[in-house]
Amino acid sequence: MSATVFVLVRHAEKLHWPAGLPPDETARAAFVDSHLASVAALSALSPKGIERANALAAYFIHRPEMTALYESAPLAAIVCQAYNTAPRGAGKSWRPAHTIYPLYAALQLGESTALNSHGDRHPSAKAAEEFRRSSKVEFCEFIKAEFDSMVETLTSGKYAGKTIIVCWSHQTLPELAVRLGVSEELVPRKWGKRYDVTWVITRRTANEPTEFHQLPQLLLWGDDASVIQVKKVKHAQAPISDRATRRREYDGDGDEDDSCDD
Repeated sequence: MSATVFVLVRHAEKLHWPAGLPPDETARAAFVDSHLASVAALSALSPKGIERANALAAYFIHRPEMTALYESAPLAAIVCQAYNTAPRGAGKSWRPAHTIYPLYAALQLGESTALNSHGDRHPSAKAAEEFRRSSKVEFCEFIKAEFDSMVETLTSGKYAGKTIIVCWSHQTLPELAVRLGVSEELVPRKWGKRYDVTWVITRRTANEPTEFHQLPQLLLWGDDASVIQVKKVKHAQAPISDRATRRREYDGDGDEDDSCDD
């Protein structure tokens, strides 16, 4: 049986606000570039985040490290964390969805993202367009409270032998990696301020260990060529799957409140 591949990314850059409070429209307008206003006015991302979201579309369609995955495990689904419309529900953020929408639009509409510095078609454009035309990619959204249901869907066998791209909140991406079979010793507990890394998880047979790789995206100026380091444990820590404890870890180190982040 072919391997099943899970590609995990955090949402793109956001506007940072004190105490984790979401900005009102007046405050947001002061931080939005005028040339991006038509897009950014509807976006939960910062101008740099909008750039990354669009760059990720080309990244997933053209970059060799991604297209190599699709050769043996065709891209079958895009999964993202959805905005929770419940009045008191956690996970009230459009960031994951706005990060991954450009990719889905490119796949569905066949919009070209393959231009060289002269504005001409890149040599790989034809292959990319053929990939888009033949691609029957599902788009699935789950609110943050449906995390367990999302994991069940991913591990049900529905996408066996395929590649699935997941854009989710950074707080629970480590848990997702562990739930997909990665050893806890390999998984960083926190993403910190990194938005520029892709996690690739490869599941083969039950008798083979699940593989875990981190890939620097190197999409925008300032992207780091290193991966997120796994810090040595100096004292006993709760398992990554202990979500309540991990939530307290984030609350205690200055990360934004869950209701308005990711």
